[in-house]
Amino acid sequence: MTGFRVALGGACEAFSLDPDLVTLGKIVGGGLPVGVFGGKSVFMDQLAPLGPVYQAGTLSGNPLAMAAGIATISHLQANATKIYAQLEATAAAVEGGVAQEAQHANIAVGVNRVGSMWTWFFTSGPVTNYEQAARSDTAAFARFHRAMLDRGVWLPPSQFEAAFLGTAHGEAEVAATIEAARGAFAEMGTEGIGIRE
Repeated sequence: MTGFRVALGGACEAFSLDPDLVTLGKIVGGGLPVGVFGGKSVFMDQLAPLGPVYQAGTLSGNPLAMAAGIATISHLQANATKIYAQLEATAAAVEGGVAQEAQHANIAVGVNRVGSMWTWFFTSGPVTNYEQAARSDTAAFARFHRAMLDRGVWLPPSQFEAAFLGTAHGEAEVAATIEAARGAFAEMGTEGIGIRE
């Protein structure tokens, strides 16, 4: 999921990783159904015709998806500096604006974010592992999710999924998201959901 969303080289680039294998989903095809994988030759050489492992798929080499993938990667390579600066600024604006609205409503919400991807956790402490995430108030998240939907902002339906934005999102979308969060938190506060203790 981090492919192209946090850096042109995904999490590998963002965190200076040296992976054995990398997989990318439909982001590599501009949203069309396609997936790719690649890695070090010691592993890739195991695939036919060089090695004994046969790999194939219904969409392997689909011309439309391949053309979309080439166009996506070419566009990102030509505009990477601008695109990733824009994604970072937009995601930071959403993160900061929603956090401020939660604080004004006295609702405990934390966020884990890297680049254009984030997850909100309804908890007052940091979330750095599964145990901390599992202690979050998922009922409060569900209420927030419903309230945001009612205000026209579509989020992933689980607190344990990542939300993300794209280059089509700008100041108007950020403002609408923050305004929706303000209303959602106000609604939650009147019901006593997610209030800080």
